[in-house]
Amino acid sequence: LVLDLGTLPVGSPFPTVDFDIFNLETTAGFTADLELDSITPFGDTGVITTDLTTFTGGSALAAGTNYDYTASLDTTTAGSYGASYTLNFSDEDIQGATSAGSLSLLLVGVVEAASFLEADFNEDGSVDDLDLAQWEGDYGLNGDSDANGDGISNGMDFLVWQEQRGQTSALVAAASAVPEPSSALLLVVGAIFCRRHRR
Repeated sequence: LVLDLGTLPVGSPFPTVDFDIFNLETTAGFTADLELDSITPFGDTGVITTDLTTFTGGSALAAGTNYDYTASLDTTTAGSYGASYTLNFSDEDIQGATSAGSLSLLLVGVVEAASFLEADFNEDGSVDDLDLAQWEGDYGLNGDSDANGDGISNGMDFLVWQEQRGQTSALVAAASAVPEPSSALLLVVGAIFCRRHRR
């Protein structure tokens, strides 16, 4: 199962996705409780995290119920990330119980480096009067407000600022428009592994 946390610019709010583990009841009163015996993490588990925990014994997942979990992507550093969690399930510890198998949960996400418009001299994501003020201070002194790539801050850079005034950088605009992934995404383990009956 793959959960995609999306593509976001560096420094965006950490996106989250909610998911559930269900123990579907196949025969009323006869479906065994489900245990998550172990979780084996691999990959970028420090960047893509989850609050997934094992449940055994008294905390086993009863038939017809579910546990809720959340995964999150740390957007501090640019890169493509993937974290894999192998979930090992079994029926509750009763006579005749069997292993319910394992499931691989793959969490993925991309954090892109910020890119700015040429006339966004202060790199705040929008071309505005603050950039004009910086250009005025840099004019003729240095290349800190160089919008056309010639290495100096001059009138040509002002013309680029005029053309781009009021625009925002694509990644900054995307970050403000990206909704959190749907919490309706469900991890239905019970349907695959829990058709076990008490014996």
